[in-house]
Amino acid sequence: MRHVFCVLLQLMLLTVSKSFFMRSLSSTTGNVRAALRLNMMARKKKEMPANPIAVVTGASRGIGRAIAIALGDAGCKVIVNYASSESSALEVCEEIKTRAGEKGALGVPMKANCGSVEEVQAMFAKINEEVGPVDILV
Repeated sequence: MRHVFCVLLQLMLLTVSKSFFMRSLSSTTGNVRAALRLNMMARKKKEMPANPIAVVTGASRGIGRAIAIALGDAGCKVIVNYASSESSALEVCEEIKTRAGEKGALGVPMKANCGSVEEVQAMFAKINEEVGPVDILV
């Protein structure tokens, strides 16, 4: 849950700091061209596939579970990351399939301790090999 909170906090800070940075850059340095370039880069959006692949850390319980199910409801292929509770992760995967399987949603349980760099690297290598490139990380 701590990781999810940190990710959400970073996203909020990024949104706020972008607008502040854009205003301060154009007003303090007078470099309007640089501000416009940054603004245009921020506007470019990645084309999302019909069923994006989302990795949700700690998805076997709590807020991670809720986020995984919500992404599944939106039609994502959700990688349900867990550290120790495989049965809970399998329940989440089954719920995703039951609720949104007709939309192409899929739940894939994947064990990895996010505190270990080696386990995270191995998890992403396995995801790329078995499911495809990751579009969303929570």
